[in-house]
Amino acid sequence: MNAFNALSRCPICRTNRSRPEGCCTACYQALFTPSAAPQIVTLGTYGGRLEQAIRAYKFHGATRLSRLFSAQLAKNILSNRWQVDAICAVPLHRFRFLQRGYNQAAVLAKALARELEVPYIPALTRTRRTRQQARLSRAERAENVASAFRLSVTPEKIRGKHLILVDDVITSGATVAACQEVLISAGAKSVKLAAVARARLSEG
Repeated sequence: MNAFNALSRCPICRTNRSRPEGCCTACYQALFTPSAAPQIVTLGTYGGRLEQAIRAYKFHGATRLSRLFSAQLAKNILSNRWQVDAICAVPLHRFRFLQRGYNQAAVLAKALARELEVPYIPALTRTRRTRQQARLSRAERAENVASAFRLSVTPEKIRGKHLILVDDVITSGATVAACQEVLISAGAKSVKLAAVARARLSEG
């Protein structure tokens, strides 16, 4: 398959022709079941077509799906009337960044910042390489990310700001909680969460 055909095919089902939204009509109609709580917006449960989309986005270079994800997240954030001053992302360790070539959370966060017309701030860095959260128990996940993040900008950049922290999938919430703690400790007014999917409760 040549490059043109690869781009014209839906990155999720890899069968149908993509539409301007970034995937085919069948996938688009099956992707999202958004949910929102006072502190978090997600576009559905990790599984089925949405899992396929995230895996294509995260592991197979289908970064154009960030436009689709960010548009849906922005729609839900605006409908919930969140106050937003800036967007930031859960960081990757540099080793994993070199393996993958991009930080999927940062790509999504930048797209969301454009949708909401607010700055993107690369506020966090990962200080050590951690094990993949999906393979760990709930208790192991919290221990795995403890003290794994630090602020990568001066506190003045985020002090007093209402932030949205972006990740692709939230499982137990240990990773985003560790990031929130760093941002709040540095003076952020609030840190709400936006993710493409949330793991099923049975996954911890």
